Amino acid sequence: MNFAKGDRKFNFFSTIATLKIPYDITLQELLECLFPANHVTEENMRKLPRF
Repeated sequence: MNFAKGDRKFNFFSTIATLKIPYDITLQELLECLFPANHVTEENMRKLPRF
């Protein structure tokens, strides 16, 4: 996944996991995590303001 903010570029890869309880389908959860795909993205993330 690629993003840009101003002159900064961000490249991520994602992982998706599901947590399931076999007896109740309504309790299924989906988790997605984004990780920096390179050192440039990691450094650009450190430069962003924190909330």
